[in-house]
Parts: sequence; structure tokens; C-alpha cells
Amino acid sequence: MPSDSKWSEEKIIDAQRMVENARDIGDLLPPSLAHAADAFRGSAPALDAAGPLNLPDLDQQRDVVRSADVIRVTGKERVMEVFEDAAQHYSVSGYAERMEDSLGLIYLGLDGSDKRYGEQAWKSNAAISAVAAEEAFRLAFDKTRNAIDQQGIAPGDAEKLSVRVLAALCTHWFGLPDGVHMMEGGFGLDTAHPPKCPGDFAFLSHSITELSPDAKRAWSGMVKGHLLRLSVRQFVTGHHRDGTTPDGTLTRALFKAFPGQADLLARTIVGVMMGMLPTVQLNLLAVLEIWKRTNRYDALAAAFAAHPSEDLYKKACAVLEEPLMQAMQMRPTPGSVWRTAAADHLLNGEKVSKGDRIHVSIESATQEDLRKGVTDVTPIFGGSRGREPHPTHACPGYRMGMGILLGIIAGAMTSPAPVTSAAPVAPGTA
Repeated sequence: MPSDSKWSEEKIIDAQRMVENARDIGDLLPPSLAHAADAFRGSAPALDAAGPLNLPDLDQQRDVVRSADVIRVTGKERVMEVFEDAAQHYSVSGYAERMEDSLGLIYLGLDGSDKRYGEQAWKSNAAISAVAAEEAFRLAFDKTRNAIDQQGIAPGDAEKLSVRVLAALCTHWFGLPDGVHMMEGGFGLDTAHPPKCPGDFAFLSHSITELSPDAKRAWSGMVKGHLLRLSVRQFVTGHHRDGTTPDGTLTRALFKAFPGQADLLARTIVGVMMGMLPTVQLNLLAVLEIWKRTNRYDALAAAFAAHPSEDLYKKACAVLEEPLMQAMQMRPTPGSVWRTAAADHLLNGEKVSKGDRIHVSIESATQEDLRKGVTDVTPIFGGSRGREPHPTHACPGYRMGMGILLGIIAGAMTSPAPVTSAAPVAPGTA
């Protein structure tokens, strides 16, 4: 896969033809994805309708296990040790390599010790962190009610509702999708132009953050990354040419953060959207599926309706927040991420060599907490930025994301029609 940043639409169409005609898609992948597996393992919540929802047994005595050059890390304590990385043993350099073959490098692929990280991350993270949970909740609630009441989206169609609401939220915050450079759309392996929001971001994210993604989905995600970068750069340069600023509140902040840097700005917008959309959408679909299968949804909807508070946000926090977090802990997205060892060291007695890949099982950490009665979803977001020092790559949009989830669920629950959900058809589930 060429790493030329100036991929044209024609090159992307050619890439799609290659993927359709290839006998062995693995032959098309660049070195950064040389370990792509034949079967997708881990991140998206794959809920077999006939399968149990019981938590699997975890071997807590072996929370660091080597297999060839991969170190599998499980359990809350060890997972957080990798995320917090006090000794700077763990690098996201592997993400950087994959980004270079896709959307292009941004601060999500840089370690905290790299001066470029500080130059790029500070203003971006500040803008994202400024979106409070309550603000996100109220906006998501309104968009959900509008989708149901005014646009005819059935509240029972959780996937379609999530696509419509998340696309509307992104238009509010980013000015995209705008119907020209980016369209509203769900999951799909195709690489049609213009790209789709939120669906295309799921494949892009998995091609970077999953240690061993399915080869075909990895290729699709890489091509989608190029297409998103191309389309958003056209969006950016159009505003630069016309001397205008986008309507999206977050994009306006990013325009100010990266003046005169069209390509870096475009890459950053794509990266910030990638950081939010798959996590919110796939956790939402998984939670609704769990609640449907455990008959929890109707009980929570009744409790929400009966709660005396007239403030919807306070009512949602009181009734829905803890059950939401507990369901997320059961089947989190992402279920795992990875790092690269930056130095030889010991991790709980296991020798780790520089260059080893570290498979970090978020699912094991959240499920361990769930067993112990601890409600904590921060591992899903790479740790908490509320701690000092906080993990370098802890998500600045944690409060924003949780507000969106609560807002969509509360909006659906206030509808007279019941909500149902099928297991999400997303990267790794088909």
C-alpha cells in the first residue's frame, strides 16, 4: 500500500478493484499490517444471539503471558500499568506506522516524549475536553428525539438510529458530514466516495488499534483512511480558499489550532472523529443488545419514566448511568488495544524485549471489575485524564462520549415505541 499522502480518488477506486479481485488480500497489505490475521480477534462486540452472556473465567495468576513476540496482558492492575506507563516502556509507534499507510500521522500515533505530541495534542484535547457530559447529553437527546419524531426513524432500529444521530452530532461539532465531502452512512467494506459517517470510521479505527485485524477489513480501513483524509482536506482547503470557518464548534477550534496547515488539520479532524465514533456507536449497540437479551431495557425504561426529577440529565444519571457502565464493562469496545515495547524490561516477572508487541486486554480489566462490584469504564477510554499523572493517550472525550450514550438511550426510552437491537454488523462481527 503506497504511503503517498496525495492519494487521488482514482487511486482509491483502483485500490477497491484490487481488493475485489485479489485472491489473497494479505499480499496487498504493507509491512505495518504484516501480522493481520485470517480471523478478526477481539475489538468489536460480537454477540451471538444464542450464546451466553456469562463472564468467562480469567486466570488471574497469569496476567502476563508470552506467545512468540506477543505479550498478552490481562487484568485491571496490569492493563493500567501499561496504560499509565510510568517508566515509558510502551510505545504507540505501531499505530504511527499504520497511520502513515492510511489517514496520515497525528498525535494519536506519537508518544508523550515526542515534542510533536505536545505541539499537536494540547489544543486538540482542550477543545474536546471542553464538551461537558451534560452538554453532550442534551444535544444527543434532542437529535435522537428529532430522528424519531420528525424524521421517522424507528426507535426499534438501534443501528439506523445510531447512524442518524451520530452523523447529526458530527455535523454540529465538526461540520461533517456535509452531504458533499462526507455522507451519512453505516457499516460497509466498500470504499465509495464520498466517505460515510459514522460507518467508515469503525473500519479505519480497527485497522490501526486492533493488533491482528482481519486482512480484508484492515485493507478496507486503510483505503477508507486515505479517502477520509482526501475528502476532509478538500473540505479544509475550500474554507481556506473562501476565507471562511466551518460551523462545527470543534472544527472551528481545530482550525485555530492549526492555521495554514491544511493537511495536518485534515488528518487531525479525521483522527478526532475516529477516536469518538466507533467507541460510542459500538458500545451503544452492544449495551442495547445486552439489555434486550437480559430483559433489562423495559425495566430501566419504566424506572426512568417513574423517576421524580424533571431534569432529564439528572434523571438519566440517577437511573441509567450505572447500568450503562456495567453493560459496557461486560462487552467493551474496544475489547483490546496494543503497544510496542520501547525497551527491555520485566512486566510482573515476564521478560519483555524491545520490539515485542503488547496485546492489552481491556475486556479482561472491565470484566474483573464487574465481578468485584466495581463500576469503572475508564479502561475502555485508555484510562482517566482526571488522574495526575494521567495516561498519555487517555481519551479527552470520555465525558462527551458518556453524555452521548446517555442522551441517545434516554431519547429512545421516551419514545412510545419499544427499542430492540440486533448484534451490530461491524468490523469483526461479520
